[in-house]
This record gives sequence, structure tokens and C-alpha cells, in this order.
Amino acid sequence: MARISVWFLLLLGIYLLGRSSSSHQEPTPGPTAVVRAQSYTLGVHYAPAENLEHLDADALQRARRKIDICMYAFTDRYLAEVLLDRARNGVKVRIYRDGSQFDEEQRWRGGRASTTGLLIGQRNIEIRVKPPSQRFLLHLKSYEVDATVLRDGSANWSPAGLKDQDNSLSFITEPAALSGFEREFEAAWNRAGNLIVQ
Repeated sequence: MARISVWFLLLLGIYLLGRSSSSHQEPTPGPTAVVRAQSYTLGVHYAPAENLEHLDADALQRARRKIDICMYAFTDRYLAEVLLDRARNGVKVRIYRDGSQFDEEQRWRGGRASTTGLLIGQRNIEIRVKPPSQRFLLHLKSYEVDATVLRDGSANWSPAGLKDQDNSLSFITEPAALSGFEREFEAAWNRAGNLIVQ
């Protein structure tokens, strides 16, 4: 009986170890990174039940002309690599950030380059920042791909926000939502006093 229990526990441990290591693999950046079981679909998605990073990556990889982004927090290096890949393939990428959050991310880098640092100096990428001196935050977590799909929700572009925290994101194709985002994005992008990073 003791021998069976030891074997059972050993096999159970091997099984659980195999499951945990295969479910936490990080995707490889680049054009092949979207080959995965999880691709985005229209509607609402929830973390941590779904890996929102994979859904965002899949939606961004589908861009052929332009991506306009308003993002409060942006520390997810994998998504920065996806944007870099899109820009290198001719997609115009415009990123608009909150000033105070952007400044904090530039100071706190944990010894690594910030996501913005990966994107500066790259062709087809423009970055503007709402002045930190303005009273209210830019708290959006939205982007639009090729003027056809809008992503909105509560999830910031941070590994924890996309995978671990209770967050949501929605993919929408409704024309009124798309034109509303485009109008708000252009107003923010052209706001007087914006810091033009690139």
C-alpha cells in the first residue's frame, strides 16, 4: 500500500509539473507570435480566465495600415515588440499616453529599458504624452486597428493587468463606437501642450 501511494504521488507530481510549465510559457515576439490557441473574437473577454495579452497581440498583428492607441499604463514588453513588428511591416502606429503615468514608468524601469525605449527611433511609430501638469488623467485603455476594430476595457498594458488581475476588454466593430474613438483620439493627439516623444 505504501509503495502504491509513493508511486501515485510521484506520478501526480510529474503530471502537475508538466501542466504548470506548459501553461505559463511566454510567447515569442514577432510575426509568428500570434500562432496560438487563443485568438480575439468580438465581444467581452475577462482576465484572469483568459489571457488578454494574447488577445491584444492577435488583434494588433492583424493591422495592415494603422493602429491608434490611448493607453494609461504600458509596461508589457511583449506588446511593445508586437507594435515594433507591425511598424517594421509598414503599419503606422500612434501611441498617446498619460503624462504622470508615462513619467513614472520612465523613472521606474527595474533596470530594464522601458517599453517606450524600445519604440523610440523606430520608423512608423509616433508617441505623444498628455502634459503631466494637466489636472485630470488620461485613463483610457483603448486602441483602434485599421479603423475597423476598437478595443476598450479596464485592462492596462501590463503583464499583471492582462493576465492576473480581474480585468476586461471588449472588441467592437460598431461604426458609432469607431467614429467616437477616432474623434476623441484626434482631439487628444492634437491637444495643446502635448509632449512629442517621437
